[in-house]
Amino acid sequence: MKIINYFIACVMIICSAKSLAAETIQYYGGKVGHEMHFSLDSTPSAGYSWMVKKIPDELVFVSNEYQDTKSCQAGMVGCPEKVIFHFIAVAPGSGQLVLIYGRPFDKTTWQEKIVDVNIK
Repeated sequence: MKIINYFIACVMIICSAKSLAAETIQYYGGKVGHEMHFSLDSTPSAGYSWMVKKIPDELVFVSNEYQDTKSCQAGMVGCPEKVIFHFIAVAPGSGQLVLIYGRPFDKTTWQEKIVDVNIK
């Protein structure tokens, strides 16, 4: 019975992982000299994570961090988490931040998302 429950949970994680990539921001604005951050849903314990493909000249990537959600209990696999990206706005202008969601080791899972950036 535990094997069936585990199998069903794995299938649900794989099916829902692609829907997480749809939850992205479309526009990101800020001011020169200020730190900017935003969060996205992720499931790193199932191998899915956000990757930065391209950063516009207006931003400098500082770091990213993961935060567990309240629904995730110790030892659970495939729990949804939040990844928080931190940037510093270094120049005025507009550009595009390109992110990829998927398993880093499996390019067939990659889904690209583009976020428009405007710095004043």
